[in-house]
Amino acid sequence: MTTARARALRRYLTESERRLWSALRDKRLLGFKFRRQHPVGPFIVDFICLPARLVIELDGSQHHDEEQFWYDYRRTKFLEMRGLRVLRFRNIDILKHPAQCVEQIADAACQGPHPSRREEAAIHLRPEGEGLSEEESPSPALPIGRRAIS
Repeated sequence: MTTARARALRRYLTESERRLWSALRDKRLLGFKFRRQHPVGPFIVDFICLPARLVIELDGSQHHDEEQFWYDYRRTKFLEMRGLRVLRFRNIDILKHPAQCVEQIADAACQGPHPSRREEAAIHLRPEGEGLSEEESPSPALPIGRRAIS
């Protein structure tokens, strides 16, 4: 049942899910493999990076009421008890500030169980042209540049 529901959800992504997926798919984010609409126990998470043990959840306006808040809280605790870290973003943040959201995800993924990727991330996230030779320049699909996150 959960697997069939996950497949159906993959076919009908929201605009914010579609935009974030375009940044995460095909190992575009520092080589981390993400899955979308992935079952974890009785839940289906929006995005997950299994090697980094990282879950990304996107919250729409329905997440502002008290009942939904407690549902999300129990869901997050369930995931954390299984060794997963959960990052939550509002849909509006993904739509208005995608680069900052992707940078937060990159930072969180690099803090996961793969500390060897931290050096690689530091190189790829430096502002363009600072300390990189042309041979070291990262792929255009990778995020470049440190930005203040407001």
